[in-house]
Amino acid sequence: MKRIIYVLGAILCFSVSLNVLYEFKTHKFEKKIHKLLQKNIPQKNVPSEKALATYNNQPLGAFNGVYDTKEDSTISIVFLGNSITYHSAWEDVGDQRRRGMAATSLEKDYVHQLLRLIADSHNVNIQYSITNIAQMERRFATFEFDMDSCFQMLEVTNPDILIQKKKENVNDNDIETKPDKFKEKKKKIFDYYSGSRKFVTLPFWLRQDENYLITEVATDYGAIVVDLSHLGADPAKNYASSFKHYENVGIGMHPGDEGMLSIANCLFSAIHALIP
Repeated sequence: MKRIIYVLGAILCFSVSLNVLYEFKTHKFEKKIHKLLQKNIPQKNVPSEKALATYNNQPLGAFNGVYDTKEDSTISIVFLGNSITYHSAWEDVGDQRRRGMAATSLEKDYVHQLLRLIADSHNVNIQYSITNIAQMERRFATFEFDMDSCFQMLEVTNPDILIQKKKENVNDNDIETKPDKFKEKKKKIFDYYSGSRKFVTLPFWLRQDENYLITEVATDYGAIVVDLSHLGADPAKNYASSFKHYENVGIGMHPGDEGMLSIANCLFSAIHALIP
């Protein structure tokens, strides 16, 4: 009888081991461990859900331009983002041009600092298009969007480089309950720009679940992942509130000029080696 019990116990242990091995191979196990670990990590330096809901609430269209270096070669870039990428000027600032929120001028937001870095380092002209697609973030679980309609104002239609700088505005409850919807929307954008070299950032403010899902989809598409979460963890250097008081605390938590330059430098480090 004891022998039978030992044999059954051995079979059970072997079965459990096989199941654990299978889960490791299919990444299910590591996903479960990830979720358990992240549940108890506090989300510091992240604007409240109420604050996030106040941004990106007006149609902003798109901005199309050319960074002209008078060189013979030209590359094209599309920037898809949220308020950090393209937004109306906030509060009483001299420069009223739409740009990355909390940058003191158009030239100091991360898009235009990145354009300068690429153009000057590689002696190329850059044709570029910028748009704010934050509503896809805010309502990814229910928002059904037509790509052609969403991007019809972008003059660059088949960019050499696609940069997705977003996901700071995703609702935490939605990401936890509808992760497949989140990945589905991400894949649609990658599929739409199938011929582009793809770069995607992890949020400026640390968002654990988003980081995991973004990396998972990006890996499937061969996209380069650029982590920005360490920048948001250094408010004294990278927040707009480090050099100016804002009545709206959430605005002050956006990257200021130094934070914008840090974002541009992180992206440039990833892009630099891939431009001929």
